[in-house]
Amino acid sequence: MTTTNTPVSIDAPRPYAGNGFDLRGAVELLGRLLLSAMFLMSGIGKIGSYAATAGYMASVGVPDALLPLTILLEIGGALAVILGWKVRPVSILLAGFTLLTASSFTGTLGTKFR
Repeated sequence: MTTTNTPVSIDAPRPYAGNGFDLRGAVELLGRLLLSAMFLMSGIGKIGSYAATAGYMASVGVPDALLPLTILLEIGGALAVILGWKVRPVSILLAGFTLLTASSFTGTLGTKFR
């Protein structure tokens, strides 16, 4: 009897726990929820304190005109990741946003804290 080694596709069906519960899918959803919560809460908080956030951004030299885009990116990106839509590109975009924000609000990336 001969066996062949066929590579498993990433899109192959996931194994179930036997009762129809997809543990891997549940863990992935939980991970997406936990990672996105930070961005979602931050975006909603910026809406609630719009004027104060715009003032803070202006005080560190970031144009307050970027605030609507920031809110859209945080809330839209979080929802996209939670829903599983374009997770990889959106996650890369959110990571880049985080690095840019850290760089903008600390002077340089991680070397100066206020």
